[in-house]
Amino acid sequence: MLLYSLIIYLLTPVLVLRVFARSRREPDYRAGWWRRLAIRQETPTVEGGRRIWFHAVSVGEVLAVAPIVEQLIAQRDCALLVTTTTATGAREARRVFGARVDHAWAPIDAGLVVRRFLNHWRPELVALVETEVWPNIVTEAKGRAIPVLLVNARMSKRSARGYARFGCVFSRVFNVLDGVICHGRADARRLVALGVKPSAVAMVESVKFEIDIKSRRDKGAVIAEELAMPVDRPVVVAGSIHPEEQLTLLDAMDLVWPTLPTVLFVIAPRHLHSVKALTQALTDRGVDYVLRSQAESRISNATRVVVLDTFGELGSVYALALTAIIGGTLFDRGGHNPLEAIALGVPVIAGHSTFNFAHIYKELVEVGSCQLVANSASLAAAVMHHLVDTQNREQAASAGQHYFSARAGAARKQVELITSFVSAPTR
Repeated sequence: MLLYSLIIYLLTPVLVLRVFARSRREPDYRAGWWRRLAIRQETPTVEGGRRIWFHAVSVGEVLAVAPIVEQLIAQRDCALLVTTTTATGAREARRVFGARVDHAWAPIDAGLVVRRFLNHWRPELVALVETEVWPNIVTEAKGRAIPVLLVNARMSKRSARGYARFGCVFSRVFNVLDGVICHGRADARRLVALGVKPSAVAMVESVKFEIDIKSRRDKGAVIAEELAMPVDRPVVVAGSIHPEEQLTLLDAMDLVWPTLPTVLFVIAPRHLHSVKALTQALTDRGVDYVLRSQAESRISNATRVVVLDTFGELGSVYALALTAIIGGTLFDRGGHNPLEAIALGVPVIAGHSTFNFAHIYKELVEVGSCQLVANSASLAAAVMHHLVDTQNREQAASAGQHYFSARAGAARKQVELITSFVSAPTR
């Protein structure tokens, strides 16, 4: 642990410089950069009997923990703090929660920085989201008798191997976690192997099964109206697409159009700074596209692609699709959440890199609502199969919705477990 802390202190200037380097593409990284060192921190604004700190790194983690946070907000006896590491995560936290929670940059995991952070915010419980186990955050919190939980926990084979390489540090950290709430038995086994006490593990379905379907459908209808999207054109949404899989997707689209020329693709880049490269690639191929962000954009008969260059709308745009392609699966990234599409009755197509949600993808394939593909040709074939075979598509959609609805209620169960670790509020 001493060696780890020394390395973090030595790397702190590098980490700060990395923040400035990233701010060249995303200026939001520069805003309040000193707060990552717990200097001149924000004044807490949310009142409540108990402060719970949720650390959610980026967009995915913010959305994952949102149903839990919403239920805790509704209880009105908690002051909630949500920290993020990325600029996109910060924007998503502000978009989803507004002023109902305090938001701050997560502190760099150096002992002195973490101590200043804890002195300022004084949480009564620390809830780390998914895989965000930071040794000094855990150690400093436990030194103050603050319970530390890992919520909506997951542990892929790759992540487990990474933690195991530094077992001399992380085995002790995992061992002192007060609770680990996970939704996959394979995740639980890996976490126990890394040092988590078996008695600390609780099995609950993922809170990613908590989605407000009606509001997303309503917002999707508004977007369709704003873009004047023709009701007679089949729509395929490709969500959270990384630059590394862009070529595979574009090649597949070129294979689809000769057979189904009216198909409209909606492409949502994983990061907005990738929009320029995507639009250049579409221009180079002679593909007519519109940008969602341009209010004057309207879809014409010649339009073949809508580029979703706005923030926070992908979950609603899935409601417009007949089928969806899930990004992060077409190269070695591990895949993104397929449930936002599944919940809306949209069968999904994915590549074989699904280790971030391994058991969910496995079960979706088993029930017939997800099809795995290997390359551009098989991706194009899967898209055309979903669009042409209406009966098969509807069966896949129905199976996915049944799978989703059968697993609702996870947020309530996680909230009950979380609050059981917090002392009664002072009067």
